[in-house]
Amino acid sequence: MYFTSAEKQIFEDAGIPFTDHGFDLRPFARRSGLFKTQWREYKTNKEKLRKPLAKTTEKKLRPKAHGLLSLLATSIGLPRPCSYGAGSVGKYIRYFMKQAKTKGRYADWSKGGKTKLTLLKKHNEHDCKSTRYVLEYILNHQ
Repeated sequence: MYFTSAEKQIFEDAGIPFTDHGFDLRPFARRSGLFKTQWREYKTNKEKLRKPLAKTTEKKLRPKAHGLLSLLATSIGLPRPCSYGAGSVGKYIRYFMKQAKTKGRYADWSKGGKTKLTLLKKHNEHDCKSTRYVLEYILNHQ
């Protein structure tokens, strides 16, 4: 995670028990009532993705059915970077584990493995920015 003590303090000041829930904004966002439309669309897209779909339809739907926090942040003005791996984190991690088992040092990893690690880092950075952005938005609109 790329959070600092400043984010932890924001959560604590907002009355969100960080030690109990970590940086999970879902309960707080749901209670705020500010994102009803986005929540509904996300849930609908998630359900659609569970059904067998054509690859092109699945590829188009995937970013709308993953990364709820990022979708909420986008809806209030923080754009989601095109490199954001919505629905790809598990795949990235499995790839790293394979690389780590077969290659002793990071320097020996494939170019694809290193690229995926960079994408995961950027994904995580955006999740952290989104968390703070959404939390501040909720706090400013109570």
